[in-house]
Amino acid sequence: MRYVGGTAAAGTAFLAGCVGSDSEGDDGTEGENGDDDDGGNEDQGLLSEVEIILSSAGADTVDPHQSAGIPPSSVTTNSYEGLLARGPTGEIEPRLATDWYRVEPGQYRFELREGVQWHEGGELTAEDVQYSIRRIIDDDVDITSDRQGHVIGIEDVEIVDEYTVDLVSDGLNTAIETSTASYLGVVILNKEWVEGNDLETVNTEMNGTGPYKLVDFVEEDYAVFEPFDEYWGDPPEFDEVTYTGVTESATRVNQLLAGEVHLIETLPPADVGRVREESDLSVTSRPSSRVVHGVMDITVEPWDSKEFRQAMNYAVNNEEYIENVMQGFGTVSTQPALPEMFGYNPDLDPYPYDPERAAELVEESGHAGIELEFSFGVGRMLLDTEFVTAVAGYIDDLPNVSCEVNELDLTTFGTLWNDQHDPDEMDFFAVGYGHPSYDASQTFQAIVLDDRVGRFGKVESEEKDEIQSLIDQAANTEDPDDREALLQEANTIAREEAVWLFLHQQESVYGINEAFDWEPRNDELMTTVGSGPAE
Repeated sequence: MRYVGGTAAAGTAFLAGCVGSDSEGDDGTEGENGDDDDGGNEDQGLLSEVEIILSSAGADTVDPHQSAGIPPSSVTTNSYEGLLARGPTGEIEPRLATDWYRVEPGQYRFELREGVQWHEGGELTAEDVQYSIRRIIDDDVDITSDRQGHVIGIEDVEIVDEYTVDLVSDGLNTAIETSTASYLGVVILNKEWVEGNDLETVNTEMNGTGPYKLVDFVEEDYAVFEPFDEYWGDPPEFDEVTYTGVTESATRVNQLLAGEVHLIETLPPADVGRVREESDLSVTSRPSSRVVHGVMDITVEPWDSKEFRQAMNYAVNNEEYIENVMQGFGTVSTQPALPEMFGYNPDLDPYPYDPERAAELVEESGHAGIELEFSFGVGRMLLDTEFVTAVAGYIDDLPNVSCEVNELDLTTFGTLWNDQHDPDEMDFFAVGYGHPSYDASQTFQAIVLDDRVGRFGKVESEEKDEIQSLIDQAANTEDPDDREALLQEANTIAREEAVWLFLHQQESVYGINEAFDWEPRNDELMTTVGSGPAE
């Protein structure tokens, strides 16, 4: 086994799985804390300005409808809000809606919070909600949104009155709450402001309802926020919040150790001890929503062979590389859904490590002697170079398959993954795709069946139709036990068909300055909402 390609820097696209860039931040500008009388947290000896470092490029847009990625959502959720939200462990919470309920099978009503102010003036109304959802689901309204695969089954929005809307679906659509609570789903923008500005302005400026307003933004670099004094909820805790993208792990760690930043993600396990040795720093981790897997492009050989796809799963010793390479920061994957998701099937076992069976299946597939390249984009997944090398090594150890690692910069990788489907350039690649829905149906729609992000959905087959039918049935099944059984069956078929090379659920590992009171989330969102200075 050997490497082809090489390490490079910046990524310009934000994908909900793996992209990033090496860039320096900016101190931004000093803002007010939202209370003219108390002089801010700095006068009280508490942290008043916080800097958060993402392990990927700074956001390339602050228009949430043009990005369905986790890192940029960490930035935009400071200013933009949805109808609902999820807490750190997945519980649904109200945001711009105060009440929500089903009126009839195809009609779900949301009652809006009254008196919510936009950053640039004016009040949130039902027209903003209607326009925002239509902008996501309808290509004829301004843009083709990256969020379409995350807003399932919503066909239109009807205005009941100034503060009430009905979301209309064809049938029951049990995914309504999931779509409106996910930060990758419905996010509300100001209709008048969006329509009154060009896309460049909407990409680089923000007019939201959230606790912080954007004051400085450099694409693919940093974003700086200050408090919004008229926020409808609890007053923001910080005078200034800065997000910067830094893909180099060593740089992130050194910034934390030097006291220059307050939170970093994707802390390498090898540096955990160094960080813990510092009295003013701590390390925390939590199972993430990131499903790390190998995408196999079934539009071409050998990946159109079920036997060959299964062979790759038998070839890899997941438990060994998670323990030895990732130092235990991961869990073996058995299916597209994760244990925290509704619809996860606990009865499914991982593919056992069985290289002899793998070699037999390769022979049965008719592809003995094939040479593979296992590609990835460096900088987003925890220990990506290390675990990809280990996985490729297991495959290369088979007597009838050879496998090389192809390390790509994130710009190239993102283009080949999402924008320019070219199996001659990349037909087998590792991604870490996180979906914060807590529902297996969203994972299937957004990752398995989607023909842009995934590859299994690009070819019509009985198995694809069967999975899609189960997902559709689940969307129109109200009884939770029956719905769960349908999603579990979809996971069973996906495992049998080896729709992916199943690898692991990534553990999110963070380094934190003790002055920053912040709780990690299962969905990986690094938002300041709900956080504050440590007392």
